[in-house]
Amino acid sequence: LEQHGVSYDEEWLAKCVDQSKRGIIAEWDEDGNLLT
Repeated sequence: LEQHGVSYDEEWLAKCVDQSKRGIIAEWDEDGNLLT
């Protein structure tokens, strides 16, 4: 984002992104439902 001169608003990152779970890899079941 920085190379394009844009960035995420810190207020929204704090509200929408849980940094403590950023390393968890998403898993889906055979029907396409998100498990994690």
